[in-house]
Amino acid sequence: MQDRLGLLGDRSTWPAGLASGVDTVLGAAVPMALVVGEDAVLVYNDAYASILGTKHPDAFGRPAAEVFPENWHLPGHWDLVWQVMKTGEGVHDPDTVLPVRRRGPDAPAELVRFSRSYAALRGEDGRVLGVLSVVIEITGSARTLRQVADLAARLSSALSVDDVAREVLRYAVEDVGAHHARVVLLEGGALRMTRRAALDVQDESTERLPLLWTRLRADAALPSVQVAREGAPLWLGADALEHYNSLQDERLGRPLRAVGSVPLPILGQYGALSLGWEDERDFSTEDMAALRTVGSLVGQALGRAQRFDEQRGNAELLQRSMLPAEMPQVAGVSIGARYVPSAPGMSAGGDFYDAFTSSDGRLVLAIGDVVGHGVMAATIMGQVRAGLRVLGLQEPDPAAVLGALDPFVSSLGPEVFVTALVAVLDPLTGLLQVATAGHPPPLLRRLSGPPGGTFVELEAGPPVGVPGERPVTTEVLASGDLLLLFTDGLVEVPGQHLDTGLERLQDTVASLHGASDPRQACTVVLERMGSGSDDIAVVAVSVDEGSRRVARLDLPAETSAAGTARAWARRMLGGWGVDDDRLDAALLCTSELVTNAFLHARSGCLVELDVDDHRVLVLVSDQGMTTLPAAQAAEPGSVRGRGLALVETLSDAWGSERTSRGTTVWFEIGLD
Repeated sequence: MQDRLGLLGDRSTWPAGLASGVDTVLGAAVPMALVVGEDAVLVYNDAYASILGTKHPDAFGRPAAEVFPENWHLPGHWDLVWQVMKTGEGVHDPDTVLPVRRRGPDAPAELVRFSRSYAALRGEDGRVLGVLSVVIEITGSARTLRQVADLAARLSSALSVDDVAREVLRYAVEDVGAHHARVVLLEGGALRMTRRAALDVQDESTERLPLLWTRLRADAALPSVQVAREGAPLWLGADALEHYNSLQDERLGRPLRAVGSVPLPILGQYGALSLGWEDERDFSTEDMAALRTVGSLVGQALGRAQRFDEQRGNAELLQRSMLPAEMPQVAGVSIGARYVPSAPGMSAGGDFYDAFTSSDGRLVLAIGDVVGHGVMAATIMGQVRAGLRVLGLQEPDPAAVLGALDPFVSSLGPEVFVTALVAVLDPLTGLLQVATAGHPPPLLRRLSGPPGGTFVELEAGPPVGVPGERPVTTEVLASGDLLLLFTDGLVEVPGQHLDTGLERLQDTVASLHGASDPRQACTVVLERMGSGSDDIAVVAVSVDEGSRRVARLDLPAETSAAGTARAWARRMLGGWGVDDDRLDAALLCTSELVTNAFLHARSGCLVELDVDDHRVLVLVSDQGMTTLPAAQAAEPGSVRGRGLALVETLSDAWGSERTSRGTTVWFEIGLD
């Protein structure tokens, strides 16, 4: 700046004291400026120039009002300068936000946060010659603190390990601006990793399935693995990263040139959070402190989440072990069923359902509720369901089954309260027999009736365990009719009348617009009706319209599985007369779901095709574990996100559900 001092005139003419003030400003290491005289001429050093942006160097020696037309006359700028100029007393302003246009006169002003200290510059005679200012831009610091605070708030409501990992990856990519981020955890003596890249597609579809976790070798040459092993942070530049062979082998796009990785202290052991950038980056003291703080917060959240997942996993395992692994295959009838635990999913519940065929080919449906939650309710539920199935196989009569259960349930004690409903359907005649033991009646939507259906009129019988009459109601189901059985958690909302919930259910069923696929009906009903205050079981049955064709294909855990599935599905669907456009969409979606099953579970999968006159339904079921994923190749997380987005775009409906055997993902394409 020395070469521009001539703008202030001949130095020999400066008032006594001004020269020393200018020298102080120009020699300072921190951003510093001096406003001189009534015109507030601006003198500043190199460190201050970064605040000015493109205004530098023309701003040197010009009146401050011309340099800062966007903010000079706003409260908090000129008024503070003139206050010091008039009183001679210094002022410290720790936090002020001002608009600054530093990218050219036509660029929009950006809001910048400053910490400023002003002091009077006096001449030898004590007269105030100008105002010295130290100006520190703290926009980044404030933003960092706010982002960390926001992350802490989100982590406080994150329940599962997936929830926590999803939030910290979002923070790393969207808030901090990392090009790549990963979380590495040590569980059961093995390392697993999930990650996200800035270019990954993120939408609602990616939130509907668990995160993609991959296994890592304990000796993998990755910064995150080293941090998880040693418990110390790493701050690495491009040269240092060349020594991490596993990182160089990964397909991440452009090579990473900077990585910051911090330990995650989790219940006495370490995980790691690692952020990577594709350009050079110097880690400031502030950067490192913020990331260490985040590591501590995330470690605490993961500790809570691991305990939650363990408790929920035990409860879900117990619950699923007591529910049917799959629905029976009955010609002319389609069946769907779902169970969802109450929020936050920490305990098993007493709701149950079952579906099986008797020796004479009739379909027996059962649904019920053991009041309460926890292991005791789930255990009683399992006993009731098992007894109901044995009785139903012996004598498929609704009233007889419920009556035969009474002695067993009453033997469990007066505090046990069980409701149940049993329905028996003859698929050849459509004859439906229903009896209830204190359970809500099913909803029947006829193809020729009201779009929201009507509730089957049942004569209510006493709860199971209390002897009494349970009359059987008879209906005849026709082609296209849909029967929906449910537990009270679907329609009961605290503080609302039961009729309100029943009306909402009819409105929801009406929104299906004539579609009678049971899986879709269960999914839509739960998405729109489930309040989370109680566990819910739903069973839907429909009588097929027109001709129906079904095919199954078991696929091994091989990389060629997607291609095999496409070729088989093309042959089957093409042979059944599915038109080219819908066939192409179905093949693409099938390929993506088979690929997802391979990546997510690294197991074989079952592909099912179900086609009638109105829709193509495809189901892909894996046999993988729902806790710790099996070993698999490290693929970019964006593959799964794009695949599900594609399925959502090309299909008319899709969803996912877990059974005791694994995960099933399905989609439907209409043919009307």
